[in-house]
Amino acid sequence: MQQRRARRAFTAEDEARVVGPCRQGDRSVAEIARELDPTESLVRWREQAEVDAGRKPSVTSREHEELVRLRKGNRVRREERTS
Repeated sequence: MQQRRARRAFTAEDEARVVGPCRQGDRSVAEIARELDPTESLVRWREQAEVDAGRKPSVTSREHEELVRLRKGNRVRREERTS
């Protein structure tokens, strides 16, 4: 049985160091992640939180979930028609 790796904990200060460069937009998420050493997924999560809060334009988590649901429904209907 594989042992789970302990999750890293990030402080508010760590998050502020990540969010600042993300908001400036002059570097890619991957560059920020390499420089500051959080995982790239943490940086992306923080960006999505900004979108969901309405502070950054993009597709919100709720909109994304709806798109996934609608696309799945369309795919199922197409498969039913061709069967």
